[in-house]
Amino acid sequence: MTDYLLQHEFNNVGGLEENGGMTGTSETFGKFKWRLGIINSKGYLWLSLTCERLSKDVEQVKTDFKLILISENGNRWAKNFDGYCFKFNGTGVHKKSERIVGWGSLKNDFLVDGKIKVQAQLGALEVEDICTGEFTMEQVFKNVQALMPGDDVYSERQSHLNLWWKLQIRRDATSLGVCVCCKADDQKRRRKLRADLILALVSENGNRFAVKLKDACFDLISSETYNCQGKFILEWRSIGDFLNNGKMRVEAKVNVLENVGVNNVKFAEDVKTQPIRVERSRAREDYFDFIKKEVDQEMETVKEMARKVKLSNAKLEESLKSHSNADEADLMKFLEIRHDKAVLTDATVDVVLQVAHRKIDFVVLDKCETFLMLKSGKSISEILKIAMKFDMESLKNHCLSKITTVEQIDKVIGDLKLSGLDRSLTEALMAKALELKSKS
Repeated sequence: MTDYLLQHEFNNVGGLEENGGMTGTSETFGKFKWRLGIINSKGYLWLSLTCERLSKDVEQVKTDFKLILISENGNRWAKNFDGYCFKFNGTGVHKKSERIVGWGSLKNDFLVDGKIKVQAQLGALEVEDICTGEFTMEQVFKNVQALMPGDDVYSERQSHLNLWWKLQIRRDATSLGVCVCCKADDQKRRRKLRADLILALVSENGNRFAVKLKDACFDLISSETYNCQGKFILEWRSIGDFLNNGKMRVEAKVNVLENVGVNNVKFAEDVKTQPIRVERSRAREDYFDFIKKEVDQEMETVKEMARKVKLSNAKLEESLKSHSNADEADLMKFLEIRHDKAVLTDATVDVVLQVAHRKIDFVVLDKCETFLMLKSGKSISEILKIAMKFDMESLKNHCLSKITTVEQIDKVIGDLKLSGLDRSLTEALMAKALELKSKS
């Protein structure tokens, strides 16, 4: 069935030189401009159909079409192209060329007064867009306090960017995780999405806790299952701060940066939804489990007692003395900072940070970051080393803002060269050096 007829009459065709060509006028059909053309190449006549997208959001268009060569003396040549796919590169143009007849045969059988007519009969267009952009999702989950370790709950699905999306919350033994899940509506081929995520918990009284997850990669290999990406963001013991009658409001801001199709991929037959991407190494998981068994159980008891009967400093210290392992001193420093029984110093901030990072305690992590920004006497190099070790982006940016000379940059690089410079810090220092040189 023809949805659109494109045709053009070419004159003086017999005078075309080798590798010479002619093009017809452009016509618009759908979101595209279409143009016919002829070429004299290697002793043959070639017909071409060029498709140019009018929107950068279009990745490809598929259609059935027929190329037809018509002579005024009644001779005719035609060829069908079923399901041909015009794929657009950076130029946004795709040309399909087809060898038709020998140049001698053209002159003898088709040309009349140097003229030929070319047609393209176009069928319905099946357009596939490049779905990128930003959107926000939110969901109020009920009975969150009843979740057991390993349980997960999904929101109702939502449609954004021609894809299906869900929010998910998940509990493990010690933490609550939030993730964004995605699947294609009508999967014809594998797709990969790269997105930045902001995952947030919001309480009824306005408290908000959010974390960022950069470059989350969604690998959509099936239209039947969701691919999920997220983080464990809150200690389970702290969920009460965000509950209202057992309800918790979760928000996610999704910024899809890339959305590409992957061809010629053999898909697995029984693909299950991927679990949350937990950004902890296996070694750290094992150590975290050890601390949980040996320390956290008793610390939970101590903290619960402290909340209920307001234990004095003496009773809290007496309870902690039961820990005789090598982490006792570090754990004591951490708890003193956590309960505002002591102040951070340059001598204690490193060990407190280690315990806070291991226990994923955002309250203490924030205290350490504030101290290092405002009160620490450590050098810029020392603080940058800490920022790299514990992935503290705000602290890194604060240090970079304090660098005002190229000499300071050279010193930082020299100080950190042996301990290892990560790529993001190296790029940031180079950018800062260029900025300073441009101002000098």
